[in-house]
Amino acid sequence: MDIFLGVEGAVAKAGLSLKKLVSVSTDETPSMVGNKVGLITRMKEKMKLLPGATDKLIANHCILHQGNRSRRTLS
Repeated sequence: MDIFLGVEGAVAKAGLSLKKLVSVSTDETPSMVGNKVGLITRMKEKMKLLPGATDKLIANHCILHQGNRSRRTLS
């Protein structure tokens, strides 16, 4: 399944709108943050088409993934 379509469907099913979204947390894999087809890029492109949507979607690296990476680095 395409990640973007899955997220878009889940947002719609929950009765929410992408135009109110301000930030997203990911694991920073290319499928999430890739410059051409990553989830964040596709969400930003979709949001540009929605009237009233923010043009400054914030992408965060998930704190659990950061902790896991730190733990492996320090071990």
